[in-house]
Amino acid sequence: MKIGNMRRQIYLYEVTTGQPDGMGGFTTTESARVQTWVEVKILKGKRAFDFNQSYNSQPYVFTIRTDSYSNLSYDTQLVYEDNLYTIYSISDDDMKKYTEIIAWV
Repeated sequence: MKIGNMRRQIYLYEVTTGQPDGMGGFTTTESARVQTWVEVKILKGKRAFDFNQSYNSQPYVFTIRTDSYSNLSYDTQLVYEDNLYTIYSISDDDMKKYTEIIAWV
């Protein structure tokens, strides 16, 4: 992969659950927010029906340099173009140089 293919930016951050808020919930805070360069590819999506409503799911493949963010997990929040993505898969290449993230809108 050429480093010039990484033309887009994403934000990666952890959401931590804090103390009870007294109303049955918990306070949450963002931590370790990182802005990094990525290569973005769009995979084929699907259209599904749930409770008589249709919705589209579009998977994206985000490729980042492995050393960009060391705490990457399935709990990590990914924001790209003001949309929050749910991480489905995380994999490293053979040389541990790039990390590939598959995420859904």
